[in-house]
Amino acid sequence: MAEHRPVPCSPAPVGSIPQNNLHSTGGDVRQTVNTAAHIGSPGLGDENRAALQQLAALSEGLAPFDAEVVGHNYGLSTASTRAAILPEDADDRDAAAMSLPVSPQLQERYDPVIHQVTRLMMRDGKLAKAQRDMATVLNFLRQSSPPNLNPSRPLLRGHLPAAQLPLDPAYYLALAIDSVAPLFKIRNVAGAAGGGRALPVPTPLALRQRRRTAFMWLLDSVKNKQSRGSGRGQFATRVGEEIVAIAEGRSSLWEKRQLVHKLSTTARMNAGASGKKKRFVAKVI
Repeated sequence: MAEHRPVPCSPAPVGSIPQNNLHSTGGDVRQTVNTAAHIGSPGLGDENRAALQQLAALSEGLAPFDAEVVGHNYGLSTASTRAAILPEDADDRDAAAMSLPVSPQLQERYDPVIHQVTRLMMRDGKLAKAQRDMATVLNFLRQSSPPNLNPSRPLLRGHLPAAQLPLDPAYYLALAIDSVAPLFKIRNVAGAAGGGRALPVPTPLALRQRRRTAFMWLLDSVKNKQSRGSGRGQFATRVGEEIVAIAEGRSSLWEKRQLVHKLSTTARMNAGASGKKKRFVAKVI
């Protein structure tokens, strides 16, 4: 049986019709696109004609882009565009040499709440495992149903509607933690009550301290609950369920927060007290 061989085609002369060869993934099929025939079409727009001309120049090994037309739809700034965005008293001739200001402050990669909570979930220095658990928590919040808010235990004022909370799981997590976070903590100052007795003193907490206290409460509550399934992602699932319970007002963290605020209100007269006594210095006359 005679072997079938493809008939070679004569190559096109250099400088003739520009072609753009598109190879398939196998490398054995070659499709030739003729751009010159489309450039001369009467119903072709100016932008499409310019794009086809750039493709034709690219197929011949030339630089297809102009210095004034960089990008897809937006070119370089000109005198007319700079005059439209600059104030009236500004000199538009100096706008071309303007650059972004150098700032040592870089943008954080993660949300501050996500960054702090992930470190609180970390055990034995295993940050990768904590990040995987946090991703599972956010995925659980994203797939959960909108929470049924409890009017008797409202979240922070001005939050998004309940139907939009699963759409932004990072905001959902921060809202639940900030809503249940206590404003004070009780310090038992030894000897402040006299006779060696401790005196409860309410102390205000900063933002990061409030979030840390609330999430440590959440971790203590999650450890005492049983998992509904099996696998390494059950801990993160329990954390996500507790966050949903906080948003719906079913979590025991609300009672703990109310108890701390009640004790702080009772001991508000002790605010500012310290256990250090002033030394008595006898004056020599």
